[in-house]
Parts: sequence; structure tokens; C-alpha cells
Amino acid sequence: MALITCEECKAKISDTAKACPQCGAEVSKPTSRLTIFIGGLFAIGVAMAVSNSINAPAVPEKTAAERQAEAAEEAALRDTVTRVGALKAGLKNPASFDLVNVTRLSDSTLCVSYRGTNSFNAIVTEHKAISPAGRLLDYSETCNGKSGQNHTHVKRLL
Repeated sequence: MALITCEECKAKISDTAKACPQCGAEVSKPTSRLTIFIGGLFAIGVAMAVSNSINAPAVPEKTAAERQAEAAEEAALRDTVTRVGALKAGLKNPASFDLVNVTRLSDSTLCVSYRGTNSFNAIVTEHKAISPAGRLLDYSETCNGKSGQNHTHVKRLL
């Protein structure tokens, strides 16, 4: 505990006092060095962020071909989600559906592998091929030995 001088009446008072016992003026606490240091670091951080945003390079515009490719990819993703979602909805227990793999072939046929419960409540792995029109096809004939684009990430959207 140290003695400080009251700013109003100049009396010596304790640095822990909330008010001067002589005149009743509130005792102002000096700003700590730690507070000044933290404030300085914050100001430097703000200045650096502003500087970086001013000096940041502009994002280049996408070409028409890039925008068209992105639109086609997004449409394919929506189509995959729709067809796999319909397959899921058609199960006896849609809540048990666990997507393992979806491959989109070049003709837009989907090769789907999933786990789900059967009529006996056993968890089984099934394989289905879904045509672009939404019809179920023979998986062995349609998908075996063929490769395509992996769309398994649609699992998050189902």
C-alpha cells in the first residue's frame, strides 16, 4: 500500500482508497503498464490488418468458361443429391442410410454403394446404379470396371 496525492485537495491518501477522506473526490487509478502494452499491441494489429487489406491484390475475374464449368459442376452436384436422396427416401428405414460411395459416370449414371438395415434389421451393404432418368439399373452391368467422378462428398448434404 502506497500513498498518493489527491488531485483535488493535494492531501496524502492510500492508493487503495476509492475516494479522498478529506474532500470526497474519487481517486483515479493510474493506467497500468500492462494495460498500455496490450493496448499498443491491439493498435499495431489493427494497423497491420488495415495495411494488408489496402495492399491485398485484387481477385481476378473468372472467365466465362470457368463460370460455365462451375455452373455445370453445381448442377451435377444438385442432380446427384436429388437422385441419392430419392434412393434414401425409398428405403424401409431411411434413417439407417449410410452412404459409402457415389461415382458419377460420364453418361451421368450414378453408381451408389450404401449401408442400411434390411427387413430383418440387419445392416447390409447395397449397390445400386441410377440412370439419369432416375430408374434403377443392374449395378454389375452398369458400374463394374468403369470409373467416373467421385461424388461421395454429397453425404454431407443428405
